[in-house]
Amino acid sequence: MVEWACYEAVLFDLDGVLTATARQHAAAWTRLFDGYLAPRAAARGEPFRRFEPRDYARFVDGRPRYDGVRAFLASRGITVPDGAPDDPPERETVCGLGNRKQAFFQEVLASEGVDVITGTVAVVRHLRRHGVRRAVVSSSRNCAAILDAANIAGLFELQVDGVVAERRGLAGKPAPDTFLHAARALGVAPSRAVVVEDAIAGVAAGRAGGFALVLGIDRGGAPGDLARAGADLVVTDLADTLPAAAWPGGAKTAGAKPGEATLSGAKTAGAIPGGTKPRGTRPGVARTSGATPGGTTPGGTTPGGATPGGATPGEPTPSGVTPGRTNPGGATPGGTKPGAAAAGEGAG
Repeated sequence: MVEWACYEAVLFDLDGVLTATARQHAAAWTRLFDGYLAPRAAARGEPFRRFEPRDYARFVDGRPRYDGVRAFLASRGITVPDGAPDDPPERETVCGLGNRKQAFFQEVLASEGVDVITGTVAVVRHLRRHGVRRAVVSSSRNCAAILDAANIAGLFELQVDGVVAERRGLAGKPAPDTFLHAARALGVAPSRAVVVEDAIAGVAAGRAGGFALVLGIDRGGAPGDLARAGADLVVTDLADTLPAAAWPGGAKTAGAKPGEATLSGAKTAGAIPGGTKPRGTRPGVARTSGATPGGTTPGGTTPGGATPGGATPGEPTPSGVTPGRTNPGGATPGGTKPGAAAAGEGAG
């Protein structure tokens, strides 16, 4: 169990964390690369090697789209020109291939819609009730549209997505820039904030940013990969970090393994009070039901240490946000409900 109220802000990835769109992204990437690699191999008389799930996890997941194209092609020893963002999808450039993937993804999204991940949304609502700031930090340029389609945009005060990153010149994950930008815009120091991610690149970004807690959500059955990337804690369902009373549909106690904390009465050693780590575990590790220990927090930093800094000079804060302060219930001053504005930008 995580004592969420001890933190000042939580920064969430989108695909695979808030919405179940990671599968659609993986399908679009597979369609792109298999469709590109097969005729290329045939023309060169080479064996065709498919785009595998491990390729998605290592080279594409969590990265900006064009960075993902570059990283995967480089892994196969393939180099193509970068091209320009307005390249047509049929052009054999990094941007052209990335735009082709985008077209495939939009097709899947239009036919299947967007499903939310209820356990994560339950945590977001819990945070809002306790006045903890909430932001979405995603490499996706589809972030605003997906949040709107899922009807959860109003749960967040801030969006930092692929569009904002390009406008601001922010490096994409695994660099920590987008997470650090979100923290600054909220007026919260990284040492008082949490990053929630399901991608190796995103976990690495949270670790590099020096955040108080980096929490990985294992969607692919490989929790060790997230732990090695720097996750302090890995769970399969974020709702497992909630107290029983806050869990959607009631306490989740059935099937708990002997010696593990259950949501109806977590052991003291299974909690993360204020981000401190319990004794008797590996450094930087806290156990919860279904959790996997991860790495250590930088320098042993825990919430309750550094005080939150204000926004960086010249860095605009989102409308209604007072740097370094928490507005109870997630409401902005004046009682208005926070919208999901992009950091220093209009939402969208």
